[in-house]
Amino acid sequence: MPQLFIKTTKIMSKATTIIKDQDVFTLIRGEFNAEDALEIVTHVIRKKIRFHEMRNLSEQIRYGAGDEASLKRIGELNESLEAFRKLAEEAKATGRSIKLESSIKADLV
Repeated sequence: MPQLFIKTTKIMSKATTIIKDQDVFTLIRGEFNAEDALEIVTHVIRKKIRFHEMRNLSEQIRYGAGDEASLKRIGELNESLEAFRKLAEEAKATGRSIKLESSIKADLV
């Protein structure tokens, strides 16, 4: 059964006086048909693109220049989305499903 946004794991390791916190957030895990996989991945990537568009707009308003890192990332994300669309098309054409796994690892630094 596909699972979305389900698991948080907390890992604690202790050195002499330093405590390192690490969280792993499982966002997506499961096997999906091509249409559902494309919908999920498209939604996630579009949210990231929107984030960078807003960051770029904010920089333009505040400083009169765009955020070069955000503009670069928007291009990379669009390329990733296009590559995933092709993968989903191939899966649909061949009657195969797509296994997705996505997690975010966060370390306190």
